[in-house]
Amino acid sequence: IIWGWDTPRDVEAPKQEPIIRLMRNINMWRREYKEYLRLGRMIKPMPIEAEGKYEMNLKFGYTTVYPSLITTRWKSRTGEERQIIINFLDKEQGCKISAEKVYANPADSGEKADKTIKIPPLSAVWTN
Repeated sequence: IIWGWDTPRDVEAPKQEPIIRLMRNINMWRREYKEYLRLGRMIKPMPIEAEGKYEMNLKFGYTTVYPSLITTRWKSRTGEERQIIINFLDKEQGCKISAEKVYANPADSGEKADKTIKIPPLSAVWTN
């Protein structure tokens, strides 16, 4: 896993283990929710308020700041909607969200969330 194809060979690669762990953790969602992710379509996500920030260092000393969580919303062919919130960092992150249910894993029955939720490191949650 590298930063990009145009990255010089002398630039240190990103840490491999956290990236592989994140991919493993969110891959179960791809299989479980294929009616959204593979057969559905992406729509505008409901807003979330991430508690943290992620600072990325760019070339020539520039930096840019992003929210500590990323999110997308999906609509299935049957019209059902779900939103995924991904914590790509190796520390627990919180966010404020208002949703009918939040699912920590595919087998979870979900719980109402109109509050701050915590998302474990390198993982994701789904909401209605």
